[in-house]
Amino acid sequence: MLIMVVNSLYMLTYLKTCYMVSNQGPQNGCGSTGKGYDMSIMVGANLEQMASLEGQFGNEAVAVSDLITRIEGHMTNTTWVGRYADEFRGKWEGEFRPALNQLVEALGQAQTVVASNRQNIAAATGQGA
Repeated sequence: MLIMVVNSLYMLTYLKTCYMVSNQGPQNGCGSTGKGYDMSIMVGANLEQMASLEGQFGNEAVAVSDLITRIEGHMTNTTWVGRYADEFRGKWEGEFRPALNQLVEALGQAQTVVASNRQNIAAATGQGA
């Protein structure tokens, strides 16, 4: 599941980068996709797929938040002492939990961006939101 989220975020970043440089021609690996169209001149999207992506980002944000809660619950309800326990707790507090919280935030922001883009495209093309 986490791999799917990371891949989705990568694609969103890639598409955002391609969109931002589209007025300057293909750059940063953007351009021909090999699928018969040039990303540097493509504008628009499949609204059904965007709606699905928007929902998936929201679902994955909830799943990661739930994961954080479950891990913290397990750590709270488990007697575990010693060097490895201290190391894990230190990494959990300093690295792992903050990284997961950043992922939750990024997924929420991506969901908002996809929703806004989908609504704007729908309005511009008269397809409804």
